[in-house]
Amino acid sequence: MKHIKRILKIATVTLLAIISLSTLCFAGGNDGYNGGEGDTDDTHGTTDQFLPEEQGLGFSVNATGYRFYIVEYSTDEYDTTELVDVITKRPVDIYMTSPNKEGYLIVRNNTIKEEYSTGITDDFFLDDKITVSMTGKYRGIDTYVKTEFELTSSMPAPIVYSNPNFLPNGQAFREWMLTPNGEGNNGTVLIDKLWGDEMLEKFLENDTYRLVVEPIVWSSMYKFKPGDGKYVGSYWTTVPGKIFLGTAQEWAYYMATTGDKSGQGLSTDYEGKPCFISVIYANALPRSMVIETTNSKFPVPSGGTERLRASQIMHDGYGEH
Repeated sequence: MKHIKRILKIATVTLLAIISLSTLCFAGGNDGYNGGEGDTDDTHGTTDQFLPEEQGLGFSVNATGYRFYIVEYSTDEYDTTELVDVITKRPVDIYMTSPNKEGYLIVRNNTIKEEYSTGITDDFFLDDKITVSMTGKYRGIDTYVKTEFELTSSMPAPIVYSNPNFLPNGQAFREWMLTPNGEGNNGTVLIDKLWGDEMLEKFLENDTYRLVVEPIVWSSMYKFKPGDGKYVGSYWTTVPGKIFLGTAQEWAYYMATTGDKSGQGLSTDYEGKPCFISVIYANALPRSMVIETTNSKFPVPSGGTERLRASQIMHDGYGEH
């Protein structure tokens, strides 16, 4: 009888969770905006516009993945929501394919967006000089390739490629997560798979818990070299033997502090070639998942298809379900 009651309890809570998740936690798109292929700007970029030494490994749909972790929030009498803690001490990355490439060192920030503290002011981009005040906890992250689990083998990538564009694919991911599976859906089964039955039960029983998902992409590490305005033109280059693997926020932070500190390479190089690097890190990746609700430490971003700045990606809800 106790076992039957427990099954009924989980089934009931699971049903409530499905209803809640489908209306509250996922990027929903009340106006058809968030996470779809139409949520892109009009600056196109393809890999064949760069020389091999400029392109490096380049970007691809297979060189993507997701970071999963569970957080807890508290809500006070004024309906103000704030972060309490990241519950999962071991977040999980699931990649479309393995990022391990012979001869390359993988550089990871291994930070959790919900733990960031930002110090961004109105003069963040003063005189094209980017200044960032940001701290984050570093923790170990478990990593898997999606084919290691039968459950995730059908999980769609966070971006898609439609020549000549990389486009957001968050709506397909949301549909996959909400696909019925057993007593719940792929989302609840995934929690059980990654962290066990006890964590799933806690998640279903606590309406203060949220499963956070961030898209990931990796490629060669890129740097923008500004010209001197007279003898040397500006150009993009790769860091030999290194791969940068990160979420939308981590890419934005890397570009703002190391990859493109001048802020000059966000759209075109000195020959006027559109920058496909920017199309990825400042558009397709952060827009593939855009939080819509206020149950996050980060504010809900405004709609639109303008090119995103690094400050927007780091400070708003871009790149986060």
